Amino acid sequence: MKRIAWTCTGILIACVGFAVYIHITLPTLSFSDIGAVSRDIESHPIAAAKQEFSSATHPMREAEPVRSLATDQGEPSSWSADSSIPEPKLPVVEHDACPRSVVFGLRIEKDVRIYSSWQEKRSLVGALKTGSKVTVLSGANIIREPDRVLVTQPLAQPSLKPGDVILRYGLDAGDYWNFWAKKAWFTVYIDQVVEKNSSCEFHDVRACWVKVIQYGAKEWWLKVRARDGRTGWVLASKYADIKDMGDTAFDGVCADPEADGD
Repeated sequence: MKRIAWTCTGILIACVGFAVYIHITLPTLSFSDIGAVSRDIESHPIAAAKQEFSSATHPMREAEPVRSLATDQGEPSSWSADSSIPEPKLPVVEHDACPRSVVFGLRIEKDVRIYSSWQEKRSLVGALKTGSKVTVLSGANIIREPDRVLVTQPLAQPSLKPGDVILRYGLDAGDYWNFWAKKAWFTVYIDQVVEKNSSCEFHDVRACWVKVIQYGAKEWWLKVRARDGRTGWVLASKYADIKDMGDTAFDGVCADPEADGD
């Protein structure tokens, strides 16, 4: 009887010990395994691609509002769905154009003329030769005629669907294009816009939201001060897309001063 009792006691102790082992060890192993599997999933190329698209592309579907622009009379055309203006009066003047801040000692690459204003009724202030250095005080986009742009992806704000045609104006200092649709100003980042006769440069075409179908007439003016003290406006470029802005006497004026640790 004693042998049987000792045998039963041993079996009971073994069962209790095994149960305690399972209770303590198994959950620990399970959470560890889950963490390992999770890390493996996150490092998988397909999952990484989905994460990149989700974080970089999808949230930008909500276009950014433009705070203020001005017509030739200086009247503000602010972000407002209740605006009574069906289409901004031309020319539209954008004072958020490149450069981002004052640029000192910029060497010009071509001969240029300095005018008293960017407006039609302007007078000649003087001229500058290639190699002259100037201080660039500010920039302005003068939109004589906006571009016509086709919406290719749904946009949330303002509510736009593929097939809608909207108006594009100038490029601001932060590389966002200014747009007008449904009585509201908004912006779209330069990479999300496909120029005319071009194609989307993203692997996933959903990252490109709009495509230019007709160019208008845009001018980019810079307010400069010469070393002799003369101050005035210089026509830096007449442009349609961003490529045209490269053909200017003011190379490098749009560079981000904070880039590359400068």
